[in-house]
Amino acid sequence: VTDHMDENSTISECNNTFTKDQKNYILIAWSGTGILSFIMCLIAVSLVFCLRLYKTFTYRLAMYLILSGLCLSAAEASAITLLNFNGNIYYQIACKTTAFFLEYFLCIKLLFTICLIFHLFCL
Repeated sequence: VTDHMDENSTISECNNTFTKDQKNYILIAWSGTGILSFIMCLIAVSLVFCLRLYKTFTYRLAMYLILSGLCLSAAEASAITLLNFNGNIYYQIACKTTAFFLEYFLCIKLLFTICLIFHLFCL
């Protein structure tokens, strides 16, 4: 006898992997690291501008990489807004929007990393 599970039961099992408190702890930890990363990127950008390192192309690429990290950190920190939702339609929209921005800024960060590596490799 084989056990066949329908699609709805596997989806409900995936959704019930964590309790609500565990999901809240994960969101708080994720947002906390995003906030710390955001602060560190702000410090790095301010140092680039204070020391006027943006004049050379390599430092400019590094600054773009830091700015994309800043945007990615802001998207990570925005996950804290998902704490108060109960799974209604607004939660789904906010969750999909946060996921979109995370993927978008991650791809941009990867692009600038590749540009920086290529530029340094060609020097």
